[in-house]
Amino acid sequence: MVGCSGPAWASPSSALDSCSPERAPTSFLAAYYGCYFVVTGGSIGSLAGLFGGALLYGVVRCGEPRCGPLVVARAIPVIALSVTLPVALFVGAITAVLALIVALDIVFTLAGSWYTARRYLARATS
Repeated sequence: MVGCSGPAWASPSSALDSCSPERAPTSFLAAYYGCYFVVTGGSIGSLAGLFGGALLYGVVRCGEPRCGPLVVARAIPVIALSVTLPVALFVGAITAVLALIVALDIVFTLAGSWYTARRYLARATS
């Protein structure tokens, strides 16, 4: 090989050329941190959904015989937001993108809970 002065470990300048962690490609770092944040957000969302589902189970189990399915269906979005919004506020305050995280949380939680409430009401009244 022309211009090769021996193995890479033998040359002190070649160690900093392309395989140094300080010179990692920007696209690799963006992909790494992107995957990290997606996995972290997904796990936090899963835990919030699990806790919200457990609360909604109790509301459906105990609230439907006393209040009726219409009241329970109207309570589903309120309970879902009361579980996920504090988590979104906490995560948003840590990451400094509070408005974006809270807005996404409200949009997705309301969409999912309205769909769930509609399906619940259709099953409960049929």
